[in-house]
Amino acid sequence: MTKRRHASSRSAWVAHLFADGGLEQVSQLRPPRLNPWVTWRVLALVVCVFAYPTPADELDLGSTKLERIRIIDLEGSEIAYRTPSGAFGYAPIAQVTRIYVDTVGTLTNLNEAEARLSENDYVRAINHYERALRMASSFWKRLVRARLIQACDRADLIDPLVHQFIILIRDEETGPALAAELLPRLAPSPQSRGIPRANRAIAEVIHGMRSQSARVLLETVKFHIASRTNAAETAGLARELVRQPIPPLIATRAVYRVTRQALEVLLDRGDTEAVLGRVNDDLKAAPEKALPELLLVKARALLAAANDDESVIRAGWAAMRIVIHYADDELAPQALLLASLIHERMGLAPTAARLLDECLNHGRLTAAVRDEANARLQRLRSTG
Repeated sequence: MTKRRHASSRSAWVAHLFADGGLEQVSQLRPPRLNPWVTWRVLALVVCVFAYPTPADELDLGSTKLERIRIIDLEGSEIAYRTPSGAFGYAPIAQVTRIYVDTVGTLTNLNEAEARLSENDYVRAINHYERALRMASSFWKRLVRARLIQACDRADLIDPLVHQFIILIRDEETGPALAAELLPRLAPSPQSRGIPRANRAIAEVIHGMRSQSARVLLETVKFHIASRTNAAETAGLARELVRQPIPPLIATRAVYRVTRQALEVLLDRGDTEAVLGRVNDDLKAAPEKALPELLLVKARALLAAANDDESVIRAGWAAMRIVIHYADDELAPQALLLASLIHERMGLAPTAARLLDECLNHGRLTAAVRDEANARLQRLRSTG
């Protein structure tokens, strides 16, 4: 009985609603009044969400800039990030020229350090990196330390660089792989302060390192310092470094670059057999990106040992592999210069001149290679 009464009531209500004027009366119902204060707060929230960009980080890679990303980790020597679409990407720290972290309170000093570094204000940049390092945690601590090492390299401060480098590689799980990309390139200059302290710091810890990767890295830095300052022990350190194979964990282009320099020191001293033995062993295991380093020193060693035309041709093959397969590599101009010398030695002066022209037009030509190429080209034209 009750269900029937409710059903009949609903039917009567619907009939009344669709009667003449019923819908018009409904349309004239006034909406409920809203609290003005609540309305203002809701509108302000909408404006904050939609009128301003989503908080994001930035990575400047020189020719490429990654914007509106979120830095989420440092995996080995690569900065891991997430894009606005949710995709993941990786940026090699060696290619990073500037980092911007969006409004992370504890890393405000990192942003300031990056800004100062971009202005070549090294003293203030390093001060801010050190402050950021004290406040950072998790992967940010390794990332800030890596940027501090790079800043010290640019500032020609080898002593603090080695200090931070040692701290980094003591973390045997993550340190060596990152440190292998952070080997100094600019420091020290012969006038650099702190070289004795840097050498003492390495000597105090190198034999206590349990990790072979850490020991090889320190040997590599020790040779690099000696080679940059023309120290008397350069040849001895080169021989010691070449005797040690490069562990896969630290098999980076940076490590092979210093190894090539050590091999060239031995080559200049006439130790061609040892150089070729080491290069041939490394070519079997080296990563693709390190091959130009090995091919260049192999070409030079083969040419130094050549006693017939066939041996000279083999040296030319090694140099031309760089020219053909790694045309945009930083060592391509040196390979072109060497290939021109080899062709000249084979009596092919026109080809040698063309290779020198190509060398002089290369986009990664250095001043030293340019001067040598110009001198050789002028000599070829004067005798041809």
